[in-house]
Parts: sequence; structure tokens; C-alpha cells
Amino acid sequence: MSGLGLQREECVVKSFEPRRDVPMVEQVTSRDERMEGGAHPRVAALQALGARLNQGPRVVAQAKLAASLGGRSPNAPIQRVGGAKFGLRVEDAARESAGHQRLREIHAAYKEEVKAGKAAAVADFDGHEDEIEAQTAYSHALENAELTPQGLVTRLGGDEDFSVAGDVISYQGAPLANILRGNAAYLLATPAAHGVANIYKKHTLEGPSDRDYVRVRGRMLRRQAWRGITPPERKALKEGRALTPMNRGHLTEGRLGYNFDASTGAPTPRVRNVGEGKVSDLEWLNTHANTQLDEIPNEPRLLSFLQTRKGVGKLLSARSTPGDITSNHGVGFSGYGEVEIDLARVPVANFVHHYKDEPFDAGELAEQVGRNHPSGPLRWETDRANETVLRNREIVLSEIPRAAVTNLTDTPARQAYEAEFALTYTRYFQEKYREVVFEETELDEPAPVPAPDAIPYIEDHYTQLQARTDGAHLIREASTRGSADAAERVAYINAWRKSYVIAWKRAYEEAAWESAVYDDEGNTAEIVVPEPRLPDHVGDGLGEAAGLSAGGADGILDGAAATRSGPASSSSSEQKQQSRGGQGEDDSDTDEPKVVDKRSTRKSKGGKREKKKSVRKT
Repeated sequence: MSGLGLQREECVVKSFEPRRDVPMVEQVTSRDERMEGGAHPRVAALQALGARLNQGPRVVAQAKLAASLGGRSPNAPIQRVGGAKFGLRVEDAARESAGHQRLREIHAAYKEEVKAGKAAAVADFDGHEDEIEAQTAYSHALENAELTPQGLVTRLGGDEDFSVAGDVISYQGAPLANILRGNAAYLLATPAAHGVANIYKKHTLEGPSDRDYVRVRGRMLRRQAWRGITPPERKALKEGRALTPMNRGHLTEGRLGYNFDASTGAPTPRVRNVGEGKVSDLEWLNTHANTQLDEIPNEPRLLSFLQTRKGVGKLLSARSTPGDITSNHGVGFSGYGEVEIDLARVPVANFVHHYKDEPFDAGELAEQVGRNHPSGPLRWETDRANETVLRNREIVLSEIPRAAVTNLTDTPARQAYEAEFALTYTRYFQEKYREVVFEETELDEPAPVPAPDAIPYIEDHYTQLQARTDGAHLIREASTRGSADAAERVAYINAWRKSYVIAWKRAYEEAAWESAVYDDEGNTAEIVVPEPRLPDHVGDGLGEAAGLSAGGADGILDGAAATRSGPASSSSSEQKQQSRGGQGEDDSDTDEPKVVDKRSTRKSKGGKREKKKSVRKT
């Protein structure tokens, strides 16, 4: 390589990682070459890294921890997160036997050993999330801290009652259980139907696992995933739309991504600043791959790599663990909320990359950008991308359907916004509601409390202060919606009153005829139907149709009752109100129905009454 080439490589390295003091030879040395010659390749690599960063002791300690976990050879090939996943199926005849119980105990002890290793790795990583060497050590620790078939077999070797031939575990010479590898470790639990993919469960010592899995490109992934969302994604979710990347449709163009206002959630394009490394993904790729591309090749593996190392909102990243994760700068991803995703409802075509896929390969990426060999920076970034995918159990998606989002967890800032907004909105809503109802009906009724899903929050706003700032929107919506709901109540009341009067009079007359007394000649007193007194309370309800129905029903009951006890008796609706709150008014001074003692009504030949001649309404 010429002196000019070396000088350029030096500038490139410094631009993307200014803290690293990397000797010139390291810039062009492959990962495999750096690992040669040491007693333990992984430890040797991390020792070199630690020495360069002047933090060797802690890094080496973490490296030793990473190398010691998992019970497999340090020269074994790197596995994806989850290692060599396997299942265990107990023979039916041996279930709940002494051998089954002993196998449970050994397996449980092995599992606790691995958990302790993970806990130690987490403890070492805590507080150092933004440090490159800590990220590397943590990724390798997770990579190794997994149950493996070989690890289990090794531990069974300490008990003379167990023997293993191939993948068959025997206890005291009798077959006990089978080690199941790959897809054979899983069974189909629920066939695909109604937009949900096949659901699988893993064979365990206790039978099918509680956890669900889906198969994506031949690899089993946990069914549930999580993603920290952006304000625009939250708004889309609340509006029933799919979650899509901000820069969707611009995959091959150079983009810088967005920042979001902490209160309004408004996206603002990031400002280019070469000195601070704030460049587009195209510029970043050209710098690290030593290319001069005008656009990014539309290759899924390359785009996924860029999403992992230089995410600018072209794809969506999720993780298969509910635990908190951080970026390479130690920053969390859930500052605006988090969603839970059912991967069984995500089309396979939407999976661009996932943590069980083959690791990114620097040589492959170099070929995709037209280079015969990867540069030193591209090799380094490729390793870092693989570590990130391992550490975060990352899943890269092109889109998340609305139906796949099963839960939203809001941040404290959003919860404070909604609490303040709802309190103020409810007050203005109720004031307007009562005002309209009283003006139209002269009834002073209590106003209802708006349902939570009926409150018109601005779905991408945050903080209590922002809720107060949204006052103009809040008051306008409260007035509009309060008036609209009141209009439905007014329609009900007016229809109720109209229907009540008609039904009351009809019922009164019918009941009066039923109780009429006739003399020997078939004559009876004239029936006089008075005007009913409208009750002070109207039943709950909204809309004209409901009012007509309820008013008619109440009118029939009250009209019939008034015939027996006088028209001034309490209505059925008033009686319901009184039973809740006290005594009714004294009705002793109200008018009784007038009865005219004239024999103006006679029986017809058939004994039927001639009502038209004997009814007088007042």
C-alpha cells in the first residue's frame, strides 16, 4: 500500500472512532490475523483491544468471563444469540421416573450456572453501556452464556447412572430422553390461520414449552418482540395505521435521519456536521468502505448492516427481549414509548434481517459496494454490527402491521401529558354540555365524564407543560364535542317528552274504560283525559329514537297508574328518582279527573262501548 493510501486509512479511522489510537498495521489487518498466535483467540483479541484503549485489566477480566461461559471449546465457531438451541423429549415410559427427576436436577443446575454467568456479565456491563470494549465483552459473554447439548452431556458425565450415545440419553442402561437439534427441537402447536403464522413450541423436559416461536427463513425466533417507537409511529399506531420508517422509499439515497422534539414530538432532520461524524449513511458508507458511490446499492444485507451501524430511519429495529437495551452510545431506544409486537402477525417478507440469520460478512458487504476486498474500517464496523445484533437480539423490519402491535407502554412524560390534558378537557367539556342542555330543555343535568378513548389527545405530544400549551386546541375540541354530545341528549329529552305525553293519554284513557262502571241501561260517566304533568327527571339516554321508545314506555306505565290513583300521582320516572334521593312532592292539591254524571254513553247491541261519544279531553 502506498504512503498516500496509508495516510487516507489513518484519516478514515480517526473520523469514525476518534478515541481509538490504532497502530497503522492494525488498520489493514484482518480479524483472523489478529487472533493468531494466542493461547485463546477471543481473549487475545480483547487483550489487544484493551491495551489499545489503556483499559486492559477490566477488559481482559470480561474477556475471560466471556470465554469461560457456556462449556464449549474456545475454538468453536461463533453461534448466533441463543447458541446451538436444542430440545429434550422424555420417553413416555420414563416420564416421572427417578431418571427423569435426576435429569431435571442436573439440567436445572446447568441452567442456573448459565444464568449466573449472564448476571455477572450484566453487572460488568452496567454503567459502561457507551464504552466500546465493554460492549464487545458483553456481546461475547451473551454469545457464550447459553445452554448447549455438549454442555449438558459434559455435566451428565459426572453421574455414573447416565450414558449418552449419539443424541440418546440413557439412565441405568434404559433410554430416558432424546436431544433434539435444529427444527426438530420444536413442534407445531397451532397451524397458521386468520393472518397468524404457524406457532411452534420447544420440546422440554416438562413437555411443550410455554414460550411460543415463529419460523422465519428456517430459523426459530421468539414470537414476541419489542421496539422503542418514535412520536410519528405512536401517532400512526393510535390512528390505526402500520408503523413505517420515516425515510421509507429513500433506501438508496443518502439520509441523515431525524431528531424529535421532547414535547411536541416534531421530527427535525439532523444537521450535517462532518467534524462530529454527523453525515448521511451514504457518506458514512463511502468513508468506511473506501468507495465513491452516488447511491447505496439496494441490497437487504447491506441495508440491514447500515441500519445497525448508522440507522437513519429507513428500516425499523426491534428486539426479542423485553429488557432495556442501549445504542452504541449508551442511549436508550424507548424515550417516546415502547410497543410489543406479535411476530406471528408480521409477514415474512417484512423481515430484512434477524439475530438468527448468518452474521454480516465484511467480504460480502465489500462485494456489494463494488470492492474486491474490505477495508480495515469496514471490517471493524462489520464486527461491531454483529456484536450489536447479538447483544440486542435485533430484528430488522421494513414495516410493522397495526394488527401485529399488541401493547403500547407510554413514557412518564406522555402519561403526564394525558393526565393534564384529560383534567382540563373534562372541565370544559362538562361546562359546555350542561350549558347546551339547560338552554334547550331547562333541565340542569350533571354532565357525563368523557370516556378515555373519546378524549382528543394530540397523539405525538409529551409533558404536562405541553398539555397546557395545547390549551387552544383543548378548549376548541371540548366545546365542539360537548355541544355535539349535548345535542344528542337534547334530542333524547325532547323526543322522550313528546312520546311520553301521547302514550300517557292513551294509557290513561284505556285504563279508564277498563275500570268504567255501567248502570242497568248500559250508561257510564263521561271519561275526561287530563294533560299529564311532565316529570322533572328524564331517563338516561341519547338520540331521538331512544327517546321516543323510552318516553312511550314510561308514558304507558304512568298513564295507567294515574287512572287508578289520579293524574297527579308520581310518574314512574319520578318514582325512580325519588327512590334514589328522597320524598316526592305533595300532590294533594292537584286536580282530580273530572267525571260528568250524564248517561251519555250506552252499550251497543254487542255490549261494546261507543267511545267517541263519551270522551272529553281537557
